[in-house]
Amino acid sequence: MISKVILALAISMASALANPDAGFPKSPEVNEDGSVTFRFRASGETAPRVKGSFLPKGELAMTKADRFWEATSPSLDPGIYSYSFAMGGATFTDPHNRRLKRWRVCQSLFEVPARGGDRLQSWQVQSVPHGEVHTITYHSRVLAGGSRELRVYTPPFYNFSEEKYPVLYLLHGSGDDSSGWTDIGRAHVIADNLIAANLARRCLIVMPYGHGNPKGRGTAEEADSASWYAKNDAAVIEDFFKTVKPLIEKRYRVKTEPEHTAVAGLSMGGGQTLRLALAHRDVFGWAGAFSSGGAPQSVLPLIDKAAAGPPHNLLWIACGKDDFLKDWNEKLQAELEESKLPHTFIWSEGAHEWPVWRSYLETFLTKVFK
Repeated sequence: MISKVILALAISMASALANPDAGFPKSPEVNEDGSVTFRFRASGETAPRVKGSFLPKGELAMTKADRFWEATSPSLDPGIYSYSFAMGGATFTDPHNRRLKRWRVCQSLFEVPARGGDRLQSWQVQSVPHGEVHTITYHSRVLAGGSRELRVYTPPFYNFSEEKYPVLYLLHGSGDDSSGWTDIGRAHVIADNLIAANLARRCLIVMPYGHGNPKGRGTAEEADSASWYAKNDAAVIEDFFKTVKPLIEKRYRVKTEPEHTAVAGLSMGGGQTLRLALAHRDVFGWAGAFSSGGAPQSVLPLIDKAAAGPPHNLLWIACGKDDFLKDWNEKLQAELEESKLPHTFIWSEGAHEWPVWRSYLETFLTKVFK
């Protein structure tokens, strides 16, 4: 009898080791038709809700199914989506999903892949040579607050040669940190796929941390967010020249001439890009500003000064027609056209969202360093 009990325990333990997630809900589960099923384990009779911009009404009520609460979305197009759960007055991430979008508001992530005969998207991992993404912790020489992080993408076969490469400094928005362009922007995957298709030059992509001002926005002394952005950007730019750029040039094989150095960014990072590119043509030969935001009063005065100097190899600016920063970008476009500064300005479909920015990065990478 004892041997049978021991045998049963051994089988149970082996089963648990083989499937450590047994007994936990699978969430999210992407179904064959592109719909997604979310599950949440909670006691009580208060129904949780799934919240996400991909849902028709912004949220979806969950119903009790076996031991878990459950809800299934409509069929979704291939893409990367973020969501959260809400119950009572609280909003929280999915405890059974390890993928997160971090920073100002943490949300859970999931991906709907291409289906059937659909063409793989540029941000989807494909059977091509892959580069590497390094996470570097450093101490800023100019900013308080201790350690900071940046991400560095090196192209495929970087470690198998002594070649020096062009470098793109890629800046995130105010709602993200240095992980944004890899975790949800998929910059490294897009670069891999374009390089493999011979559509982009091999280059390093450096993704710094773009929050430099230790004071929070909305405090009594800095109620004006434009003022906050101006101070934040100034701090980040100082850190860039005194710490980030020297660190990269010391650790990696990068070309340092303007024709081999680019900067691009989205939203807050787009505003930082314009400040860097317009004021430092001797450093950046290429620039891309996506859905630019930040501090207009810090950018617009630089346009006439830049117009009096040598043009960039490429000054590429884009914004969605439904972006909440449309008015600021229209003003930026008018100032650029009046100054006669050579540039390309693109108005696309879409709003202030990652599918738009991934598309912009793909286009920019096919043009830069050419």
